[in-house]
Amino acid sequence: MTAALAGRATSAEDLSAGAWAERDCLALLARRLEPVPPPEVPEGRIFLQHARITSSVLLNMSPALETTIVIARSEQASDSLVVWPVVYGLVSLGTVPLSDLDSVGSAFLKRSGAPAVLMRFTVLLASVLLAVSLLVVLTPLAHLYIAGFSNVPSGPADLGVRWMAVLVAAPQLWAVRGRLRTVTINGGTTRVLPRAAAVHLAAFLAFGLLLPLTSLPGAAGAELALVGALAAETLSLRAMSGRMARAQLAA
Repeated sequence: MTAALAGRATSAEDLSAGAWAERDCLALLARRLEPVPPPEVPEGRIFLQHARITSSVLLNMSPALETTIVIARSEQASDSLVVWPVVYGLVSLGTVPLSDLDSVGSAFLKRSGAPAVLMRFTVLLASVLLAVSLLVVLTPLAHLYIAGFSNVPSGPADLGVRWMAVLVAAPQLWAVRGRLRTVTINGGTTRVLPRAAAVHLAAFLAFGLLLPLTSLPGAAGAELALVGALAAETLSLRAMSGRMARAQLAA
């Protein structure tokens, strides 16, 4: 018990130290940037835009909790709960770096006005992520990471390796969603973003209620719910942003 508490305290200290170091580094780098005059936009408008754009932050943070609930209500819950943090951590290595793709891409479009470059970058990024994902899934790398590096017991490790292929599509969906969000932000139709986020949450809720009723193990259900919700959000974002853009052109 004492060792566990000490381990948690050490982990918390490491996280805090990393956050403070990042803050100090950003503060030093920001001093080198040329000052940009603030736009003449009402404060209420800025708050609304910020709320819309950051709606994806909830989606980036929520899967860890939501998938755990799905797993706990499914078959082979114990083995799934052991291996899922390891599997999800591996997938996060390919998805979390894409969290700021929409804001970075929007800034790029405002400065360059070159959507074709953004499209080529998205295709290249998705292709690289797909190649890396297939390399991990189709070779012993997945087993080495889960059972060897992460020291997961054989039963849960085999379960994680067997169903990891479901998550191959996740990084590509993040890349495509990032581009769609970029185009939406740059086009000034940010009201679409919370609606797409609501579709994501609704789809995850539907999968989360239905999949535990099947005989699928919890890890598989969590992976299917995660990918299904991402796909639903991406498709809805494309449909709604396209419809709103056409309406603006018609007006």
